[in-house]
Amino acid sequence: MLAKFPTGWTIVLLLAGWTVLAALPLSAEPVYPETILTPGETDSLSRQLREEFSRLSGELERAEEAYDSGEFGPKNPALSDRFELARELAGILKEQIAAGSADSLLHARRGMADFTAFLRFFTEKKALYAAMRTAGEPRAISVHDFGAKGDGVTDDSTAFAAAVAAAAEADGALSLPQTSLLQSDRRSFSEPGA
Repeated sequence: MLAKFPTGWTIVLLLAGWTVLAALPLSAEPVYPETILTPGETDSLSRQLREEFSRLSGELERAEEAYDSGEFGPKNPALSDRFELARELAGILKEQIAAGSADSLLHARRGMADFTAFLRFFTEKKALYAAMRTAGEPRAISVHDFGAKGDGVTDDSTAFAAAVAAAAEADGALSLPQTSLLQSDRRSFSEPGA
C-alpha cells in the first residue's frame, strides 16, 4: 500500500504489520494522468466527447419518449431502473466533460462505452417488442430498428447482426433499406436447412 504524505515522501507500508519498507522522496510536482495528453490532444478529446455526448443524449431522450409512449411495451420496473441509471451516467459524463481536465476527459471517454451500451440495449429492446407486437403477421425487420445509421461512416455491424438474429427468432424477413451500410466484420448467412 502506498501512502502520500504532505511532506512529499511516499512510504510503502506492509499491510500485515504496517512495517515501513522504504521511504522515497517525491518530486515537488506529482505526476497525474494529465501529463499523458498534450493540451492539443486534450482540446481535441474534449470536442469529440462533447459532440458524441450531445448525440447520445439525444438518443436517450428519444428512447425515453418511446418508452413513455408504450413503444417498449408495458412499463416495467427493471426497464425504468435502467433508464434511471442511464440518466445518472449521463449526468456524471456531463460533469466530467465540463471539467475539461485530461483526467476527467479520459474517465468520460471510458464512461461513454457504458452509455453507448445502455442505448444499444434500449434500441434492441424496442425493436424486439415491435417484432413481438406483430406476432402472427408477416413482418419485415429493418436494420434501422436496431440502430443502423446507414450513413456509410458508422459501423453498422452490431445493428445488422442483431437484426438478423431478431428476424431469425421472430421468423420474419430482414429489411435492408437503400442506404450505405458499413460493416467491419464479414459474416455468411444462409437459409435455415440449406
